[in-house]
Amino acid sequence: MKKYEIMVILRAGIPAEEQKKEMDKLQSLLSSKGGKVNHLDNWNERDFAQPIQKQTKGWYLVYKVTSSNEILDEFRRVVKIDPQILRFLIINNQESK
Repeated sequence: MKKYEIMVILRAGIPAEEQKKEMDKLQSLLSSKGGKVNHLDNWNERDFAQPIQKQTKGWYLVYKVTSSNEILDEFRRVVKIDPQILRFLIINNQESK
């Protein structure tokens, strides 16, 4: 299991209950099969420098997780087909020794 930082950008303007549902879905997906969400940082709604899929604003979420590659592969598969997610980025956050 390695440490990762995952940034997810949700569509702006979705209702609060649907946004909460998306956040819970992502958190449960990352927590499955032994993964652990260490911290969730909610950056709220921000403007984009350039439009993404004809959107000018998005809701930023940053997850700090401990996870395996299998969990991240499933996470990638799910977020690629989710219409509420505009972009995501997974960064290996291991300390170099």
